[in-house]
Amino acid sequence: MKTSGDAKDAAPAPGKPQKPRKRARGPSQKVLERELQHHLDEMAGIREAVPPPELLDEAAHAVAQARRELAALREAVQRRLLARLAGRRPRVAANGLPEAVVGDWQEWHGQMRRELSAAAIDDAPGKLDYVATYLMGCTPAMLPVALAVAPPAGEFLDALRELMVARLREGAPAQYVVNRAYFLDLTLVADPRALIPRPETEEWTDALIRHLSGQPQLAPSYRAVEPRPRTEGRAFRIHDVCTGSGCVALALAQAFPAAVVSASDLSADALAQAEENARRNGLRVAFRQANLLDGLPDASLDVLTANPPYISRKDYARLDPTVRDFEPRRALVGGTSGLELISRLAAEAPRVLKSGAEFWMEIGDDQGPATEKSLCQTDQYSQIQILSDFGGRARLARAIRR
Repeated sequence: MKTSGDAKDAAPAPGKPQKPRKRARGPSQKVLERELQHHLDEMAGIREAVPPPELLDEAAHAVAQARRELAALREAVQRRLLARLAGRRPRVAANGLPEAVVGDWQEWHGQMRRELSAAAIDDAPGKLDYVATYLMGCTPAMLPVALAVAPPAGEFLDALRELMVARLREGAPAQYVVNRAYFLDLTLVADPRALIPRPETEEWTDALIRHLSGQPQLAPSYRAVEPRPRTEGRAFRIHDVCTGSGCVALALAQAFPAAVVSASDLSADALAQAEENARRNGLRVAFRQANLLDGLPDASLDVLTANPPYISRKDYARLDPTVRDFEPRRALVGGTSGLELISRLAAEAPRVLKSGAEFWMEIGDDQGPATEKSLCQTDQYSQIQILSDFGGRARLARAIRR
């Protein structure tokens, strides 16, 4: 059985001493003339490829028109949101003036950041931006564009402060404040029924999609995972256990429309959220309530993914309050040591996997050796790897069924 480890490149053998090379003669006059003519022809072709001025003017006009239409759309979105928030007025001080005199976005952003930092809220700028994306009707990546095209008005920022920033000051996760989370190309409902999808989970899910698609890995930490040979139609049978919000199962269903994707969780509340996310994204995943792998047929899966609770009871008490006080405890704590469910899945997964099937399981950053030992003890896997996330921490156990 192969296990993961650092590969060491063998040092190249020293070569024989090379003789001094003869000095090469320069190109002849005819060769130089031919090269010159070739470059002149290329320059002529480039000149011909430059669009005429009237086309450039037309393109500039189209871009300006698109910017105006986008600005109008942003303003309409803001008006609709403010209409929905009608009746909720900003708090006022004793002198009758608003608590915050709102200027432009940068001034407001700085003021709110200072307020949140004074309340010991971690990553105040990032959380403010996350909430702003919701009210601006855009993704986080598009927020700078949205702010440049249609800067929010003072009334809009007052509504944002009143409705959202107060909850951030209480320590609530930004995703729960706006009931929205992003995962790869998906926009998901986020609330305390399930864990908020993490970037580390997003990273290994993308790595799995690339692997199953036969594409090379982009993340350096997952380049040890070689592309799988392409399968016609990619009609995999995939199951995601401890699915929570359904983010991993839905991302796989989106990437492989021909696949048969199912998912399970012990929590009825989490499954209700996962089903809502499937409906909102127009994806088909068969969700069911089950304890780990109960009810799955033998040798039925090509791919099994798992993100089980893996935090120990001791570590749970030390979690950031933003996590500990708001996210569901049952989705975080994996028993006394945090390894109970990981060990069970390592032992039970071979039953439901076909020969050559993939098993990808998220783990804690200090659980790599123990997880590898659990997988090896089954003697049912032909390859085992412990892979790190973008921060260099152990994050994923990958095993291939014999």
